[in-house]
Amino acid sequence: SRRDLSLSYERMGDIEKDCGNPEKAREYYEKSLEERLSIKAESGTLLSRRDLSVSYNKMGDIEKDCGNPEKAREYYETSLEESLRIKAESGTLLSRRDLSVSYERLGDIEKVMGNPEKAREYYEKSLEERLRIKAESGTIESRRDLSVSYERLGDIEKILGDPEKAREYYEKSLEEFEKINEESNTLESRRRLSVSYAKIGDLENAVGNKDKAKEYYELSLNIAEDIYRECRLPEIETIIRYVKDKLDKV
Repeated sequence: SRRDLSLSYERMGDIEKDCGNPEKAREYYEKSLEERLSIKAESGTLLSRRDLSVSYNKMGDIEKDCGNPEKAREYYETSLEESLRIKAESGTLLSRRDLSVSYERLGDIEKVMGNPEKAREYYEKSLEERLRIKAESGTIESRRDLSVSYERLGDIEKILGDPEKAREYYEKSLEEFEKINEESNTLESRRRLSVSYAKIGDLENAVGNKDKAKEYYELSLNIAEDIYRECRLPEIETIIRYVKDKLDKV
């Protein structure tokens, strides 16, 4: 079917993106988008519109990777418009999660473009959706999304020069990640926990609490090194190098 074809193009785009070939990924994402625009025009079903929203987000991601933030923002805004309409019509948990992702992506691009106040607005909207979703579902995915929102807002408050507010968000994010890790104890949950500790370490270091910063860095490093002994992932090696460098300078 044409939807299957659009999914195949999308998956090929994902592979090229993961392999570091953004231009080739864009070609596949554009083909997927073209199919989905045609399908939506003919059927107009919620599924066809959700697929289209996903394509716009994928295009936004690749334009962001290619250094075209203005173009990325256009795609993200189009995805958001579609997500808002779908949520208004269906109101399902999935449609609301999609909407929270659209808000988050727009927050990310505004942050990249040097607009932290605007980024905070989008992150707060994403957080509002995720708080409601967690209250209703309580799934690990909903709690992970919530912890990511807290982390994003912590990053923004740090940029805006409010370390106390940033700490509040980071601590909320850490609390969620700790609970998730206790339940699932996956490589990903442990990686996120290591990153959370490092972020709080950075914050404590920035405000001059060197001993506290050292504690958090050591917690982060211990987890990252445990993961690396199990699976030598490049992203874990990056965390280890980063935290070791910070510890050397504390």
